[in-house]
Amino acid sequence: MICNLAYSDLVRVYPTVDNNVSIIGEFSGSWFIQALCKILSDPDKTNYLELREILDATAEELAKKRPNQPIKLTDGSESDKIALSLEYTVTAMSKKFYFRHRNQ
Repeated sequence: MICNLAYSDLVRVYPTVDNNVSIIGEFSGSWFIQALCKILSDPDKTNYLELREILDATAEELAKKRPNQPIKLTDGSESDKIALSLEYTVTAMSKKFYFRHRNQ
């Protein structure tokens, strides 16, 4: 088997699943980035979790979020029943990847 090294140790993260849109707050930014930053800023979590575990924890955090007002959908209607989920793919990860906080 021949492996193309250009595609090894590759992680792609999408803020939502296919055929959906990501929610971006006017002042607070993307819900996905907010959830990821919340997980990454907690050294008790990130110092012991591998990248895929961090992404799974981010997905759990993202799933908890609910809009405080109805969201306008692409068809012009509004809904306050929004469920968000991120999507990620991992290609040929040969090693585990950890984030470490500087003071650790």
